[in-house]
Amino acid sequence: MLMGAYYKKGRYIGYFFWVGAILTSLREPLEQMGANVPWIIIYALISGFVMNLLQAVYYRKAGFLASLTLRLGHYILWHMLLGVYVEYIELT
Repeated sequence: MLMGAYYKKGRYIGYFFWVGAILTSLREPLEQMGANVPWIIIYALISGFVMNLLQAVYYRKAGFLASLTLRLGHYILWHMLLGVYVEYIELT
């Protein structure tokens, strides 16, 4: 982003942001490639990429707090509430 601010006097800063957002959105799902089942790999890639890119969209439109709220809301729903549901309802 800093390079984009100085390149051609900031004329292409939007392009720098979106290229950076796409590349960083791909980084997390590619690091979590542990399964050998193809549909799990595809699901992890698509859902991880979409979630990260959506967070970048919210950051661009509404700022850091909106992006953080989206991520924390996802963690509460997926990791905490689903974990409680599985532990106390599905496994009993």
